[in-house]
Amino acid sequence: MPEFTFRSAQQFSATTMDHRKMKRLSMDMDGIRIDSVHSSEASDTTSDHDNDNDNDNDSLSTSNLFELRLTSTKGFGLVATKDIPRGTCVTSELPLFALPPTVSHNGPERALAILRALQRLTASQLDAYTALHYNARSVNSPMREAIRTHLLSKQYTESTLETAVKDNIIKVAIFNTNCVSMGENSSLGSGIFLNFSRANHSCTPNVENCFNTVTGCETLYAIREIEENAEITVSYIDQLYLPIEERQHALRRWEFKCDCAACEGPEAEESAHRRRKIEGLTEVFARLEKKPRPASSSPLRVRMPKSVSEKSEFAEDLVTLLKEEGLVGMPLAYALRWASKYGLEAGKCLAALEFARQAVEVEQTCAGNVMKLPDSAEAWLNKLESMAASDDKRFKAERERARKEQEKERIKNEKEEAKREKDEAKLLEKEAWQKKKAEEVSQMALWVAEAARLKREREISESEAKVDAKKKKEAAKTALKKARRVVRTGAEKTEIADLDIERLLAALGAEETVALAEKLSELQGESEVWKILHEEMEKKRY
Repeated sequence: MPEFTFRSAQQFSATTMDHRKMKRLSMDMDGIRIDSVHSSEASDTTSDHDNDNDNDNDSLSTSNLFELRLTSTKGFGLVATKDIPRGTCVTSELPLFALPPTVSHNGPERALAILRALQRLTASQLDAYTALHYNARSVNSPMREAIRTHLLSKQYTESTLETAVKDNIIKVAIFNTNCVSMGENSSLGSGIFLNFSRANHSCTPNVENCFNTVTGCETLYAIREIEENAEITVSYIDQLYLPIEERQHALRRWEFKCDCAACEGPEAEESAHRRRKIEGLTEVFARLEKKPRPASSSPLRVRMPKSVSEKSEFAEDLVTLLKEEGLVGMPLAYALRWASKYGLEAGKCLAALEFARQAVEVEQTCAGNVMKLPDSAEAWLNKLESMAASDDKRFKAERERARKEQEKERIKNEKEEAKREKDEAKLLEKEAWQKKKAEEVSQMALWVAEAARLKREREISESEAKVDAKKKKEAAKTALKKARRVVRTGAEKTEIADLDIERLLAALGAEETVALAEKLSELQGESEVWKILHEEMEKKRY
């Protein structure tokens, strides 16, 4: 099987360095930014004996930023033990062991080289190595035959030979499945990195890996904020823009089934559509930059830009799409470089300078700033800043355009401000008038309410007076009836004629009748009653 090669690793050219310096530089780097490591010159005093002890620990060390946990669907994986800020070096580790670049990728000698390297590992290192996942199909027939031939020279019985062959095939398969290219085009060989080998794949990874040729370490940098207990994921493949089925097919070499949000999430269809656009734009710039691209089973028919301004627009569209899709690692750095390059050609010098600065920030987020590469985003930025400082005619013209645009924008803003102030004054005047009218209406409403209240009180008072008058009238009528009964009863006792009594009652008023009844009620003898009645009749003279 071909080596496990990552796109970011291809950006860094090989640098010859003594292995002891690489080892010393890599110590104590887990969980810190790579630009804070010690200088390599300080490591030359390290003894060979110390280096041997270091070799036992460096590759097996675990960062305090993550730990190995069993995931629900992907076996073991790296999980953050705390919040990890963007740009943090999550891990930086030396290879457990490595094969030189002279060893063939698929030849039988590769298997023997791997087995010889394994013999130099300690027991604990070998245990960590054999615990890694493997794909047995990564060991081809020539390798298997070489392993068998090698073991035939050993003292194995017929019953133990097959077991030994199987065990050694697994050991070779572990390397073929997990090895990482070191340097551009494997110029420094390929190696096994224990921490990195435990990272699972995601089509939207949250870390970027690269081989640092200065320190000799494989590094993982957080390209976005990683929350505590979130899985740390890398990309196994370059073809992240291909359709889901093709990405899953490419992952079969690791026997990996991806279930990330871009593959099985609720927005997977939208993501696939966006990635198809990204693939098309990436193909456009691969052709413009004359760089090869992986073949797709469903190749896109892309429209090439017809002008420099279209190239700039295409690059800016690619930057936007990558950010929307969450692919904010090295692909974004490349897109920003293209946006800067073609923006400069289109005369958008200041925008090109800003894109270049963003490209440097993204590139250093992905790989740190220890390596100084001749074709890095920083070198391009330095070139643009030098052009800007030297009054390059393109920058000068762009600044003049920008000055005119700023002046135009200033005049426009002043007019808008004047109009806004005028509108505000009118609005305040209108609000004052409305407030005055509202107060008048409110006062009128109070007056109307007060008049209505007084009217209701008057009506209630009149109604109560009528009720009282009616009650008094009824009471007087009742009292008159009672008084007449008393007078008639008294007359009956005195044998005064009924006609005379009725005449008397008709002549008496209501009050006189009541008063007469009260007098009669107080009398006991019939003579007294007769006397009072006759006196009243005399008064009325009938």
